[in-house]
Amino acid sequence: MLRFLRRLRKTPPPVTEESPLWLSLCRTMEKEALWKDPELCLDRLSRELHTNRTTLTRLYRAHGTTFARDLRERRISFILDQLEGDSSLLLEPLFYEAGYRNYSTGWRQFCRVTGVSPSVYLENMRGI
Repeated sequence: MLRFLRRLRKTPPPVTEESPLWLSLCRTMEKEALWKDPELCLDRLSRELHTNRTTLTRLYRAHGTTFARDLRERRISFILDQLEGDSSLLLEPLFYEAGYRNYSTGWRQFCRVTGVSPSVYLENMRGI
């Protein structure tokens, strides 16, 4: 019973999409493009939003995601948008511009999100 109560306490309260903190998080991430910063971490983001990392983690969890997943999806979405605008762009500079510290991390995360490697994705886009 005690274990159940501990788990219950850790369960985040239901949060609607209109939560002021969630809206502030989304606005801050987009407006200031914080996700492009390779040094961005949960602690820094929580300071930007004047909250703590536990509250932020629970907020992400209540919206069915995590900080790492949100960051990854924003970065890969940026890369995909850039490639759709100009498929002749080089990938390595795009990964750095999106906030990855190195090409291999960007490549790995690209595969994780899209399910294919960047070269396969580009070949499919170009119709090769």
